[in-house]
Amino acid sequence: MIKSVKKHLSVLIMPFIVFIILMIGFLIFSKKILIFITEYIGLSLSQLHIFDPVQALIIYLKLAFTLALPLVIPLLIIVIYNSLKDELKTNLGNKIYKYLTISYLLMFAGLAYGFLIYSKYALIFLLDINIFTATLSAKKVLNLVTYSSVSFAIIIQLIIILPLLINKGILNKKKLSSIGVRFSIISSSILFAGILTPSDLFSLAIMAIPIYSFYEIGLLFSKNKEDEKNVKHT
Repeated sequence: MIKSVKKHLSVLIMPFIVFIILMIGFLIFSKKILIFITEYIGLSLSQLHIFDPVQALIIYLKLAFTLALPLVIPLLIIVIYNSLKDELKTNLGNKIYKYLTISYLLMFAGLAYGFLIYSKYALIFLLDINIFTATLSAKKVLNLVTYSSVSFAIIIQLIIILPLLINKGILNKKKLSSIGVRFSIISSSILFAGILTPSDLFSLAIMAIPIYSFYEIGLLFSKNKEDEKNVKHT
């Protein structure tokens, strides 16, 4: 038992080392990366301010962590799968690997939407409607970029989680497709977007609409367990 635990833990050493190397690499180039991010979303470093040098270090560390983690996840998936595949049934192992791969691709799509579309156009809209010259907190700008990107990366998993739970009979597709549940999901999407966004209608819309779309796509790719049973009986 102890040997098995040590074996499984030892496989995490390589992903951890790669993660540290990536973190160091991104830290070295963190200033250039930050310049690229700010220029992409329509800002310049002169518009950003920090309160102390420690805050700058925290920003660089957060940026390095956010960039390194998605890159090391594929290696982590492969390493964990290879260490467990002998203990899993072949079909189960293949299914888990397939779901993890799809989940990673969805996560990457969520991160891309959060950075390339949401962060950029939400800030552009806010700056365009402002008649004053804005000086922004570097911490708040980076938080907007990272939190929105990570939020989309997590919520987009509905596309794969919802069909999995419905196909296993844990959730009922007909109930989830009802007007009442759909209205609740729309309300929750708007509420969640209202918490994360800068509380203007444009930012709210470009966050709430994709969140609800993930739910509908998840329903679209799912099959109701009860319907399958009825087909088998007939």
